Amino acid sequence: MGSREYVYILPKEKERTPEELSKELTDEEFAAKSKTCRDAVHSFIDYLWSTCPNEVEWKRENDDRETLTIISRLAVLLSILRGSIEYQQITEVDEEGKTTEGAYTTPVIEEPHRANQVLYNFARGHALINGRKGVTKDDLPLVIKIALNSANTDRVRIFEFLLENNGEVSSKDIQDELNYSRTTALTTMESLKILGSTDTMKGNPGSDGGKPMYHTKLKGKFKWFVSQEFKALWRR
Repeated sequence: MGSREYVYILPKEKERTPEELSKELTDEEFAAKSKTCRDAVHSFIDYLWSTCPNEVEWKRENDDRETLTIISRLAVLLSILRGSIEYQQITEVDEEGKTTEGAYTTPVIEEPHRANQVLYNFARGHALINGRKGVTKDDLPLVIKIALNSANTDRVRIFEFLLENNGEVSSKDIQDELNYSRTTALTTMESLKILGSTDTMKGNPGSDGGKPMYHTKLKGKFKWFVSQEFKALWRR
C-alpha cells in the first residue's frame, strides 16, 4: 500500500516562562504569522524552481560510497527498531517464588530495501537544496534524525541511551535516567532482544536488594553506532 510513515520531529524549544507565554498573546495576529510562514515557503520553492527548472539528472557516480553504506546501515537499524511485536509481561520469579509468564508474538520485521531507498531519497533531496547532485556525509545528520524519529519511541530512547553508555546499560539505569517504570524498561529491553538488536542478561539485585536487575548490550552488528564517527554525525 505504499511507503510506511517517515517522521522528522522538530527540536524542542527551550521552556518558556509564563511572562514569555503571555507576551505571545499580544504579539502579531495569527494572519500575520501565517503570512510570514507562507512567504518563507514560497521563497524556498521559488529557489528550487529557479535552480532546477527542468528534470534533475542525478549523478549517481558523484555519490560518496561510504555515505551510501551508512544510509544502508540506518535502513537495517530502522527496520529492526520498528518491527512489530506484541507482548504482555516479562517472565520473572518474584521473592516468593511465584512465576509470571510473558507472551510474545513472533516479530514481523520489514525488509530494509524500501527504507534504504526512502532514506537515500531524503539524502538526495537534502543534497539538491544544497546545490549538489551527489550525496555526501553532510546529508547524513538529517537522514539519521529521520531514521530514529520514524521508529518506536521507547525503543529509540533506550537505543540512544545505549549509544551514550558505550552500548551497555542496566534496567536500573534505564529506570533512573529515563524515568521509566520497571515494567516499561523490561518490556522494551525484551522487545529489543527479540528483534535481534541486543542481548539481555539477568543480574543480581542492586545494593539496596529487591528484584534483580537486567543488563542489555548491543549486538556486534550494531556496534558501529557506538563509534565516534556515528556519534559526531548523530549530534550535529
